[in-house]
Amino acid sequence: MITVKKLRKIEKIVLVLALFSLFRATRVVSGSTFFQMSIQAYATISSPPIILQNGANNVSVIYANNTSAKISVDANATSTTYTYALNVKNNEGGTQLILLETFNYTGISKINATIGFYDNSTFEKQIIIEGENVTEVGSYYNLTSFSTVHIRIADLEENITDGTAYLHTYLRIRIPNTSTYTLYVITFEFK
Repeated sequence: MITVKKLRKIEKIVLVLALFSLFRATRVVSGSTFFQMSIQAYATISSPPIILQNGANNVSVIYANNTSAKISVDANATSTTYTYALNVKNNEGGTQLILLETFNYTGISKINATIGFYDNSTFEKQIIIEGENVTEVGSYYNLTSFSTVHIRIADLEENITDGTAYLHTYLRIRIPNTSTYTLYVITFEFK
């Protein structure tokens, strides 16, 4: 005769066998993984429409994909002109408007100078420095298609022999008949 005790023992055995078969069945796992990555470029990479190049005076260092520069010149008591301090080149078929504008300066009382654009015949003044005074006098210059204009530092004279002066400017590049513009940083260092 089956007693309650034996019945409970049988239940426990059945439960253990069921759990054993369940755990044994979950050990067998089959499957596969699949990973795919596809990259597509939707933009073209091109050179900036306006680039900066070292001028014939060899006083500039070009940075950031030809879109920023530092011009480093010696200032002394004798008036000096750097006609080809930096080249600004238009790489596109359309006219671009360019303008130099000051955004910061230090130690500027050290020098007097006139900075502007020179196209080998005409000098378009942009910034005049007279001691402590920095004046923006220029208007937009028309940089025609595929042409180059030079940044010229004229009548550079040193007022004070100590220290270095810095003039931080933007070259503002604007498409004609629009308000769209790009800013390139050009730093002038006067030693």
